[in-house]
Amino acid sequence: MERFYQLIHQRAPLAEVLDALSKAESIVPEELTVEFELVRSRNPFYAKKLVKALSENTHLFDEDANRNLSVVHRPTLNQEPIELNEWVFEQYVEFLSVGAPSPMFKDIIRYTFSRNLAVDVQEQPLLLCASGTTGFRTWEAALFLAEFLAQSPPALEDISHKHRVLELGAGTGLVSIAWAKLHGSQTKKLYVTDGDSTLVEQSARNNFALNGLDTAQDKYIFRRLWWGEDEIPDVDLILAADVTYDTSVIPHLVECLVTALVHQNSGNFALIAATVRNEETVAAFESCCSLRGLDFSIIAEKPIDPAPIRIYKIQHH
Repeated sequence: MERFYQLIHQRAPLAEVLDALSKAESIVPEELTVEFELVRSRNPFYAKKLVKALSENTHLFDEDANRNLSVVHRPTLNQEPIELNEWVFEQYVEFLSVGAPSPMFKDIIRYTFSRNLAVDVQEQPLLLCASGTTGFRTWEAALFLAEFLAQSPPALEDISHKHRVLELGAGTGLVSIAWAKLHGSQTKKLYVTDGDSTLVEQSARNNFALNGLDTAQDKYIFRRLWWGEDEIPDVDLILAADVTYDTSVIPHLVECLVTALVHQNSGNFALIAATVRNEETVAAFESCCSLRGLDFSIIAEKPIDPAPIRIYKIQHH
């Protein structure tokens, strides 16, 4: 059931959720109802769709599926325990009055990257862009970069020794939170930055607190960093995801990388997760890096349709 729970907390498509449930070796009703209540409290609209799908597939709860099912013990003292499929129908009736969410709806989504790393992020998933920023939701490139960090690949054996880390274009702060959870004890400074100071202070900082990270600690620094204008802090490692989306910003982005990788400490490098929506834009990024004396290599790639994601490791010659 672990995969099923991961998917519902990540608001996965229901076909994928039902497939995971069908493959689960056992179902513990009390555990299922607890996880469902968390979904309900954070996103009643998704919970309604989920319980409707479950009510249409109650065969997944059949005893002959070797599930060793028991009954659901409801919290009200005068209510008798009921079978799990009855509980599903009961929940569905309760959700009949739940309407569609507004574009400003805020959800708290849990992304699970490994057994040791899960990150809760408050997003506005129905809001593509507002107030001049796209940082109100988490993009696939950030998820891939966090997953990559969680895997601790051999190519990055020395990554835990990076004590001063900078994230560019942090948005919801997911990548920085992943870093803090994985390597926070060894990190002296973690700069969480974005071109929108309000986004950093409200969204990223709040998400740190949501994950139990003490934002009062001096090592977590939330600030605006406008590429080409604001000062680049002295760091060992740069992290960024989905920052190569527009050719007009690429020169300023690369200037930030040059400042940190060339003019500061030797041995620094950057990990940039880039969604390949347009080959010309990615080619422009690679060309600009080369012209400014930066070496790059693609150390991971995820073939997502229609736009694959690459992770670049960038260093000075």
